[in-house]
Amino acid sequence: MKIYRVWKISEKIFGLLIQPTEEKPIPGDYIEINSRRYPILSVKKSMGAIKLEIIGEEGIDAKHGEIIKNNPRSGRFSVIGPINDWIIAGLRLRGYDISSSINDVDIVILTVPELIDIDKNKKLIFAPSLSSTWQDIVKFNNVFDKYGITARYDLSKPIIITNGYTKVYVPSLGNRIMFPAKFISYEIRPGKDTILLGHIEEKSRSYSLVYEPSSHSFIYSTSAMLIPYDFILKEAKNLETLINIINLDLTSQKKQLQKTIQTEYNTGDLIFSFHDLDPNLIFNKVIEKISIIGGLLRERNDINKTAIMELPLNNENLNIKISASDSILKLQMTSLNKQADRLRLIIRSLVSDSIRELAEKKSIEEEFKKTIVLLLNIQEKLITIKDMIELEWNPYSILEELKKICGDLSLIPKYASITNEIINTTNSLETIVKKHQKLPEEFKNELYAKIESWLSKLKSMALSSR
Repeated sequence: MKIYRVWKISEKIFGLLIQPTEEKPIPGDYIEINSRRYPILSVKKSMGAIKLEIIGEEGIDAKHGEIIKNNPRSGRFSVIGPINDWIIAGLRLRGYDISSSINDVDIVILTVPELIDIDKNKKLIFAPSLSSTWQDIVKFNNVFDKYGITARYDLSKPIIITNGYTKVYVPSLGNRIMFPAKFISYEIRPGKDTILLGHIEEKSRSYSLVYEPSSHSFIYSTSAMLIPYDFILKEAKNLETLINIINLDLTSQKKQLQKTIQTEYNTGDLIFSFHDLDPNLIFNKVIEKISIIGGLLRERNDINKTAIMELPLNNENLNIKISASDSILKLQMTSLNKQADRLRLIIRSLVSDSIRELAEKKSIEEEFKKTIVLLLNIQEKLITIKDMIELEWNPYSILEELKKICGDLSLIPKYASITNEIINTTNSLETIVKKHQKLPEEFKNELYAKIESWLSKLKSMALSSR
């Protein structure tokens, strides 16, 4: 195979222009030159020739080479949507081969918002392609709901780094993901089932990589985070992080990362962890539940949140000392009667259910508050757009506001139908504005009427969710 030209791209990356060959190379294969093999990072057709990017070194000077096919055996992956060649190369060089079938792979990478029919236990990686638009990100949020994913891309929080590389720290792995700041990406808003894995290094609450155990899904802010800049940057561990994710034991990891609800000790003590719930609520609820099954309150100290209760047990009483701190509830039981074990099981179940019930109630209340605040903000923006139409503001400003509304509304799955209406209207408006450089009178009236309709629908749906 003839090599037409060799040139240097960066310190470790070189470009080669070669003649077409029967052994069609793909990223992750090798080219052998003068008995040395160089990994191929990308393959592009170029006017009757093939252009390669390879990992090389100074002094590659040859007129001929040979393509060596790689045969990875560690596992398989599939990709839905466009993906950078380097990502394919990195995975294949680490033993994972690409497959066109999603049924016989270890992991599926989705760079476009599509709903695929796949085994529920299959690992998924969501990472918007480098060319994803705001409409695509909105669609990702809608698709997440269908997968049962509670996290969302937050279009109101683009990741903005002025220059150089965006750095994402992954504490659980001790890795750092790096990608050029020029790539557009958005922060991830955690949901109720989200486990936080990676955040922007300078901002500990700006999440860019999360995991949802219930759907075996990993969500990246952008597919640029998957590109193995490990090849050219010493600090970058993009490929290493991806390999760790592929090899992650989901069953053990889920058990390890889930919050501990309760631990039982041999002494008869029951210890419950209730994390960020109100200790007073927990304390009162437990006393109420034990009272329902016949418990008598002997002592109670609301300041220290301690109490002593008695439960009749044949010829004796089961004494229960209750104490609640900031995040721990402790129940100490003094009876050594074997029949107390049955009561212990009942009490354990009652208290576990109570904590779960209060946690779910708090989660629903917090989600409802977030939704109301978001809806009020959207309502305010829609009213502002009405004013902008009447005052004949720059139509591009109206477009920008509508796009922001689509992003905000996509965070609430229930309002997907209205979101889609606004997206379609925005797309139509963008086409008309580009053609006329203004907002025609007939479209003004139509847009005004649609905004009134959206406001009415939002109000109606918000009231029905109370």
